[in-house]
Amino acid sequence: MKKIIYIIGLLISSLGFSQQELKLDIADALVIKSLEFSYEKHINAENSFGISALFNLADHENNVETDAKAWIVRENDQRNEPTAYADYPNPAAKPVTFYLTPGAPKAGNLTLSSTTSKGKEMLVDNYSFTADALAQADFTEHRLLYVSPILKEDVHISGRPIITIKAASSKKAVNLSVYLVSLPWNKGRRIKITDNIITRGWADLQNHTSLTEGTPLKPGAFYEMTFNLQPDDQIIKKGQQIGLMIFSSDSEYTLLPKPGTELTIDLKGTKLILPIVGGENAFKKSIE
Repeated sequence: MKKIIYIIGLLISSLGFSQQELKLDIADALVIKSLEFSYEKHINAENSFGISALFNLADHENNVETDAKAWIVRENDQRNEPTAYADYPNPAAKPVTFYLTPGAPKAGNLTLSSTTSKGKEMLVDNYSFTADALAQADFTEHRLLYVSPILKEDVHISGRPIITIKAASSKKAVNLSVYLVSLPWNKGRRIKITDNIITRGWADLQNHTSLTEGTPLKPGAFYEMTFNLQPDDQIIKKGQQIGLMIFSSDSEYTLLPKPGTELTIDLKGTKLILPIVGGENAFKKSIE
């Protein structure tokens, strides 16, 4: 453990990080993994670790081995006031499967029942529309959106969501962009990214069988692809809705092909798995 502290101290010293800048990010949530130690007394006049302080840590026992394994700065807390958890992902998080019901060009539903998940819906790729504009649109042909009922209690998501999409493209290649958002969209100067975006992920449908080798698509043919969204730990507040947004090219993160490709989603073959603390029972309780 002392060797680990030596390495951390040396890295911080060499990079000149300030006390306020020491952070580890997992997705959009701040997750600190068992590396907390009391170093305030070793801060020098420049508010950073000195070389001599690095060696002083050799005699500093912090009992980190018995501490919590995960520390997460919750959405509205100060970064120096993390909340302790037994581990990350939260051990109480269980996979909950959601299905989609149609609603395009407006919004469909995100539901626990697969019986109403049927039909196909289409969107038209156009990277000139940003993700936040698509999420806020009442209706548009450039994204598909599926929302949960309004939450009556907070919902805690912890871990890595998984999306399975069955889709067809009008061309030999197409981007897949998937966002999990909190609605209604919050606006304002002090709004944080986590107030609106829960997590997200991207894929190329040409890689439906392999992440390393792509295969040109047969226009109109359906392909099934499963991929992970970014890992996250976030509490979605009551009064909000969880929204699954599917679109094609993301102006900030993907290649930007000429607009016009049509992407068709088979709802029966598409599902979302969310790691929710308390599992399906907790989610059901949150919408009752």
